[in-house]
Amino acid sequence: MDYRNYSRGSIKKNVKSVIFSTSILVGALLGGSNVLADIDYAFVATSDPQYPWTAKTDAQVSQSDSEKNAESQWLILNQYNSINDYSRSIGNKVIHTHINGDVTAYGHDWQWNKMEQLFQTLKMPYSYGLGNHDIENNYGDTLFDNAWQLSFKKMYNFNPYYQISKDTWIESYPFQYKFVGSLDYSQRIGDFRMITANNYPTMSNSSTKGEYVYWLTSGMNYIEKQLEEAKNANQPAILYIHKPNDWKWGNDSEGKFKSIIEKYYNNGTLRAIFTGHYHYNLGKVSYPEYFGNVPIYSSGSASQKSYLTAEVDHSKNEMKIYKVVGNVWENKQLIDTIAINARGITTVNDATDYSQQKDLVNRVGSSYHLINSLNNSRVLDDSAESDDLIYFHETGATNQQWKFVFSDTKNCFTIKNRANNFLMYESDNKWNGFSQLRTGSLSTSDSRAQWRVVSAGSAYGTIPLYKFRNVRSGKILTLNAYSGKLNDAGIGGTLITSPDFGTTDLQKFMLD
Repeated sequence: MDYRNYSRGSIKKNVKSVIFSTSILVGALLGGSNVLADIDYAFVATSDPQYPWTAKTDAQVSQSDSEKNAESQWLILNQYNSINDYSRSIGNKVIHTHINGDVTAYGHDWQWNKMEQLFQTLKMPYSYGLGNHDIENNYGDTLFDNAWQLSFKKMYNFNPYYQISKDTWIESYPFQYKFVGSLDYSQRIGDFRMITANNYPTMSNSSTKGEYVYWLTSGMNYIEKQLEEAKNANQPAILYIHKPNDWKWGNDSEGKFKSIIEKYYNNGTLRAIFTGHYHYNLGKVSYPEYFGNVPIYSSGSASQKSYLTAEVDHSKNEMKIYKVVGNVWENKQLIDTIAINARGITTVNDATDYSQQKDLVNRVGSSYHLINSLNNSRVLDDSAESDDLIYFHETGATNQQWKFVFSDTKNCFTIKNRANNFLMYESDNKWNGFSQLRTGSLSTSDSRAQWRVVSAGSAYGTIPLYKFRNVRSGKILTLNAYSGKLNDAGIGGTLITSPDFGTTDLQKFMLD
């Protein structure tokens, strides 16, 4: 085979939308049917592109450098194009691809340059971690430790999509400048807090050759902090680790890491760990010495034309994980189904909600502005210029006013826009895996347009706050502060529904 040639005004519409953002993390789901149009979103886990590396390299069969380079490029492109095709087949619902370590074969600059070029093939956001071939095997083995330091710098400077935080910092001394950290980072991807632990969590070392010091620290404390934040936010978490065993650098003689992940798995926060490293391993694996009872999924390699997909369906509290063999996604095989949020999807509690509904109905008048407690200079606005509800500065117009109509028999409100009498409802349309909120001509008996308005404390000590809980899904109206579209006339991704995150102000609204 030749690998070288691989080539705002009058209302004119019946429906408006409020789109969801991947930055808000929800607590539930993934679906599991072969009817791909029914899934909410998917993400892909890959590992070990390891340029340049081939199946012959795996089998220790010699190749010329030119043949190996060309074949490795073809294998990586073949895998990434398979992922693109898979995403197109499900309506471009793959919202993220992760490359779980061994980006390169040895961390050389020409290898990094090629991989950064090949990454551009992917038609969705991607992120990567470092593996042993990037930042372990090459330690002390190149001039001035250039390869090891380059991999460190690549990850130090990498800005992944939807980043929450990164465990890096700089220390400056009179005669020394240190780049320090575990290089681990976390992201908001769909419902999840995804934590990348690079090669392995205990890994620590330093390189002092050259102008600067590069100090790699253990990531265990960072991972524990991220899992605790995820627990407090009711976010399911996924952990990416390249090597599932054989952790040579650093010390964890007391088994701290295993205790951490078992704790957060047992309390329902950590839902899965994805690993790489072993090119022939694809599917569910077990390393109890390192991970205890936490489920581990190995994602194969580019050289073996294998990867994993995970499909999410918000109507179910489960995630279906499939393996793809030979890069043929059409023949993907189910390997496991797991609960995303072991504490369950937020539900409507009739007994608890009823008294709050009755109390509220006595004070709700003809119409109100809906104002989020984080930003009281703007109001919920049914825009006439797009298919979106937006968060817009108050103008006094009727399309910013909402009428609350209570049904005693159903113990819920319908919420009508005063300008057009359209009902606010949770639609079946999806964007990046989340339901879109819309206004339209629905029946008041449609549970998508029914809302429980429940007490959520007060703002400024005196002003009542409320949460709006959709009857059909049990999800909460949420202002998406991460969308970057909270300015006037920002369209898309500003208002969403999501699971109840507890104390966050993003889900608390005033009625004025």
